[in-house]
Amino acid sequence: GLLIAVAAWGTIRLLDALIGRPRGSAHAVAALLVILNPYVVVFSARTSITLLGYAALPWLLLCVHRGLRAPRSWWWPAAFALAVTLSGGGVNAAVVAWVLVGPLLLAGYEWWANHIGWAALRGFAWRTGLLTLAASVWWIVPALVHARHGVDFLRFTEQPGTIWSTTSLAEGLRLMGYWISYLGVGYGGRLEPYFAGGGVMLFSRPVVLAGLTVPALALGGFVFTRRLRYGPFFLLLVLVGLVIMTAGFPEGTPLRRALNFTYNHVEAVRFLRTSYKAGPLVALGFACLAGAAAGPAAAWLRARARWAP
Repeated sequence: GLLIAVAAWGTIRLLDALIGRPRGSAHAVAALLVILNPYVVVFSARTSITLLGYAALPWLLLCVHRGLRAPRSWWWPAAFALAVTLSGGGVNAAVVAWVLVGPLLLAGYEWWANHIGWAALRGFAWRTGLLTLAASVWWIVPALVHARHGVDFLRFTEQPGTIWSTTSLAEGLRLMGYWISYLGVGYGGRLEPYFAGGGVMLFSRPVVLAGLTVPALALGGFVFTRRLRYGPFFLLLVLVGLVIMTAGFPEGTPLRRALNFTYNHVEAVRFLRTSYKAGPLVALGFACLAGAAAGPAAAWLRARARWAP
């Protein structure tokens, strides 16, 4: 509960910085969607360490936003490094790698849309890189040692074809795609979900409908948020996250063949095969889009109701 509260509070603080105060429906809706979504349901019941990166993402974005406006300060790079080293990279570096796409996108967006200069980008980047490496060396070195000398057990447990077989666009939109959620076991012609919640998440019509309706409303809300300074960034976060999550689906596409070739020939990036772990990008993007649109959408609906015959 505390971990999810940290994620929600980070989302509120991020919106303080990106859309401003006073706090209202935007902050409340975004925080609730960060708490209440299938990604949180799935991982809180299983490998909950994955949620460390999920909780860190809004804080990492806040550090980038603040740090680029104070490029000579060491405070925000230090806060960024602390958030990264607390994200569980020693257990699963893929979580950290995919979460770090968000800060990179925001830095590029700040340069493109808000005219943050190269000097500010360089000043913040080298401080952040140095401190992040120093704060995370305690898990990076053992991970490298294991990669070189340890048993390559992943070839017997999680093949890319298995992982990517459940990462369709529809499942990515509703923040599913974790292949273990789709496992079934049984005997005598009777098949049961391996995890108790799997059947509900996959076959309950209200759950599936809600899981698709909320993203549809969030994306539709871009009509109201497109002119906000960071409205396009929230959409960019969703789109990039979805591309990463669904890149390996389905079998036979040119992108899938390219990913298979890369996996088989570039050993250093094999840990990135778990593309569903880019879900935090999509979840936070949806939450911020929906939150930012909540107030204007409600005002529009009230106006329509007032003028209705």
